[in-house]
Amino acid sequence: MVLRKLDPSDGISVGAAAYFDPTCTTAGTCTPGTISDTSLTATSQATATCLSAIAGTTRLYAPAVATSAAPCFSTAPATMIIELFGAQVHLQDAQVGATYSGTPATSLTNGLLMGFLTKAEADSKMATIELNSGKLSTFLPGGGSDCPGYSDMDMDGADRGWWMYFNFTATEATWGGP
Repeated sequence: MVLRKLDPSDGISVGAAAYFDPTCTTAGTCTPGTISDTSLTATSQATATCLSAIAGTTRLYAPAVATSAAPCFSTAPATMIIELFGAQVHLQDAQVGATYSGTPATSLTNGLLMGFLTKAEADSKMATIELNSGKLSTFLPGGGSDCPGYSDMDMDGADRGWWMYFNFTATEATWGGP
């Protein structure tokens, strides 16, 4: 995630934000990785919640899905490519949000990357988890295997699939890319 500025002021566009699958050094310098970037628009909020799970799309996960509360930012929905169990997948309606930490802000907490993985996309990708390989969908509840015995499938408009939620934290780093 690249934010052109960390400004928690209400309604401020924090510039172009992009997911680059970066390669980072232990010295704190990051450069673009192997996955194409996704241009996003991020806006700060000084009050309220910026991003949280969609009601009815989660179970009692541990840890719980993060909620990005003010001061925070969130992005507009977009299609994003991420790597999941060795497969590059497209998440539709993907968003990123996080809470600013520090004065001035130098890190992010309660970060959430969320997006919808269609069943068709999960059926078309091969994944490897531990020693098992197969269609990504077979590793997701309701995607074709009998385990875990329940379905976690959701809808996004007319598309069946899974809302995916990824918690994160982040610290300021030097960006060596575009």
